[in-house]
Amino acid sequence: MEEHQENAPDNIEPIQDTLTHNLPVEIVAQVFIHFVDAFQPFRWGEDYERRESDFYWAPTLVLSAVCRNWRSIAVVTPELWTSPNIEMYYDGERDTVIEVLGLWLDRSRDLPLHISFIGNDDWVFDYSYWEPVFERAQASSERWESLCLDINRNAWQFFLKEFTCPPCLRRIRLITPEVEEEERQVHDIADFLLSSSSGRLEELRLENLSWYEVSVDWQNLLAVEAVSWNVDDFGWLLGHAPRLKKCRLLDNDSRGRHSPLAHSHLEDLELQDTTLSNIIRWFTFPSLRRLVFKPGRTRWSPRDRLSQMNHLRSFFIRSQCLLVELEIQVPFKTTANLVDILAHLPSLERLTLDFDRNSRDHSVLWPSNESFAEHLKFFTLSKLLPQLKVFKILGELTFSWSALLPFLERPPQGNVTSMLKICVYVQFWLYFSSQQESEDYIDRDVVFQLKDLERKWEG
Repeated sequence: MEEHQENAPDNIEPIQDTLTHNLPVEIVAQVFIHFVDAFQPFRWGEDYERRESDFYWAPTLVLSAVCRNWRSIAVVTPELWTSPNIEMYYDGERDTVIEVLGLWLDRSRDLPLHISFIGNDDWVFDYSYWEPVFERAQASSERWESLCLDINRNAWQFFLKEFTCPPCLRRIRLITPEVEEEERQVHDIADFLLSSSSGRLEELRLENLSWYEVSVDWQNLLAVEAVSWNVDDFGWLLGHAPRLKKCRLLDNDSRGRHSPLAHSHLEDLELQDTTLSNIIRWFTFPSLRRLVFKPGRTRWSPRDRLSQMNHLRSFFIRSQCLLVELEIQVPFKTTANLVDILAHLPSLERLTLDFDRNSRDHSVLWPSNESFAEHLKFFTLSKLLPQLKVFKILGELTFSWSALLPFLERPPQGNVTSMLKICVYVQFWLYFSSQQESEDYIDRDVVFQLKDLERKWEG
């Protein structure tokens, strides 16, 4: 907004005779709200990335720049102005930031706010210059529902000065740059203290922070996302957050050895770039409904593969959970290992076999082509998982299109009557570099053969 303010009148086109211009304002406003909501920084399950562009950060401004008609609708739609993102990078911008922030606060009226502070990672950056911005934002803290602090620890002393956590706050995301332990001790700002009024806090996300660096009412938390925690940290969380339903761990390591623990409320567990074996070896989740495990760039020996799959099978047997969704990157030697696990998940509705597209380790490739269908075919999968609705295989060149043919092979005639008529969505993703042509991987006869299989499956 600051970069484009001088040319704003020229960039805003006159009203055009379009279909949207003829629609009622209420309908256009609802479309705008759904568009803006899709870009909110507090959507669960989406990786956080810093946005340098004001327009990328603020889709509301994109809508406002299309034409005068759209701008007039956006200005009077308070739902579009509830997520101000305050960027603090350069001296000389403070007054403009305060003015723009005031505009967002006024246009959002009395609606709950989802506010973000994004700052410089440099330790010598002087945040005292931005203290008036903090004060202006805190004047509306009684409306804060979500708070994101993506700033250096040095800024906390200015942000936290005489600050009490508003009772309406539901979600907090704290992101700090990685620092050495000596730096934490020198600056003596390792504790981020929230007042006791944060008893209604339901969602907490931490990056480069441990549980002992925050003081919150863990008893009421429903969702936690954390980066760089170990097994003991995870065990501490489960022991102190009895209502926890959703947990997402990124870059977790295998250090620590926790006593066996069962958590009765956890329904959603996501582990990325982490070690699965220690988690599933020490913890039991009888209420688990969704499990996502993506170990990242890991070399798998044949022994490791078998060990990982055995741990996973034992985990499901021990938990006795009614899992609905499973997404894994754990490699298996043959599909027989996968079938052995799926036999314990009759309630499964969505199954995704993923592949780390950034890895150069070919040992993590799924068995390709006909070898995949050696132990797993469409009709065996549908019998094994009678509730299955979605089956996806994601990866880079892990399958050729001809691999679909043996997988979709029609069952023996005697088994057709015992089949349940279910709908399974199979998705094969192939990625090609600019030098590669898709024709090199897709047989021209495959389409006709698939059509023939479709006719055979009818009825």
